Amino acid sequence: MEKRLIQITLVVRTSPLMLEYNLSKRTDFVYDVNTADESGQRSYFTLIGGRSHWQFGPELLLPEWIIENKQALLSVFSSIESAELVSHFYNN
Repeated sequence: MEKRLIQITLVVRTSPLMLEYNLSKRTDFVYDVNTADESGQRSYFTLIGGRSHWQFGPELLLPEWIIENKQALLSVFSSIESAELVSHFYNN
């Protein structure tokens, strides 16, 4: 069965700004994420996990504003990942 590339763009309020997060599903349990701060500097990180628990990958140099908003980002991402839409397109 051929797997489809799933890409999701989320706009999330990470105090005090609304920022865009671009996610690419690499496997069932890994997403690559990229985002830019207000000055346009891009940051890249990985989300790893499963249906009930997600965490940031082992990146060493995440900006402080991403670290400060880690729980909010994981919460938003978990709610999107649990949507049947993502799993439906990825598994069909």
